[in-house]
Amino acid sequence: MKKLIFTALFSLPIFLSAGQYVGFHGGTDYSYKTNDSNSGQKVGYAVGLVYGKDVGDQIRAEAEVTFRNGAKRKVYTDKGVDQLESKKYESKHSWSYMINLIYDVNQLATYKLTPYFGLGIGYGNNVTELKIKYDTHSDSEKRRDSDFAWQGLIGLSYPVADGILSRVQYTYHRGEQHSISHSVTAAIVKAF
Repeated sequence: MKKLIFTALFSLPIFLSAGQYVGFHGGTDYSYKTNDSNSGQKVGYAVGLVYGKDVGDQIRAEAEVTFRNGAKRKVYTDKGVDQLESKKYESKHSWSYMINLIYDVNQLATYKLTPYFGLGIGYGNNVTELKIKYDTHSDSEKRRDSDFAWQGLIGLSYPVADGILSRVQYTYHRGEQHSISHSVTAAIVKAF
């Protein structure tokens, strides 16, 4: 499934016509659970691809695929003085497949900076991995979850060359029950 989506996205320029665009985004991601302790949660990263079309009246429709990755700090448990009993690792990564509807607020454009906001719905595949290492052995557990996902986003776009835009965007993403993700990404977008 992932290979099919990536192949389709990379093949899009062959079929693109006026009003369409493709782009790449990447940046920071902070994911956490609302029903669990988030002590030691580290900032991760998010990268992805978009394909969109200007449908008129300052509205864009966009397909997005994003990979998010994050982890918690290692937790060390001691037996006693200078004796380590265990190390605990916890990490999470996810793929989200979203359809976004975005409104460009051209009325507020200043110095070529155009604000925009939007909403998206789609599907998420989430994997959480837990591992505890002891002196003599290790235990691990991998939990998988696939669920409905939704997100809200807000950003600024700026033209850097003919047909090329740069964007900075904040995304609030809910891709799993009790899971929230905050992403701040930068993007390069090529319009056709």
